[in-house]
Amino acid sequence: MNLPLPALRAIPLGRALSAKVRSGILEHLTRRPGERMTDIANALGIPLGTVSHHIARLQALGLLHIETSGREKLLMISREWLEPLSALFTYLSEGDNTQ
Repeated sequence: MNLPLPALRAIPLGRALSAKVRSGILEHLTRRPGERMTDIANALGIPLGTVSHHIARLQALGLLHIETSGREKLLMISREWLEPLSALFTYLSEGDNTQ
């Protein structure tokens, strides 16, 4: 499976994915949808304020949305981005095995 990674970096989405923290948040949420910000901060070992800042950027791009469950705010990858991002992170974690 060949993904157009250079083309992806040429669009605003590519900028979001090129930031290590944002990429880590997205990858985490593809595996564990519905996590709270504190869960993500703990899992990635980064401060909550940093997570909050990057989540705001991802929301502005339309990559994330927040669902409220009682008093908790649960983070989810936006429906239209879940499959493409899951495929991207699978591809990146497995590497290019076609060589």
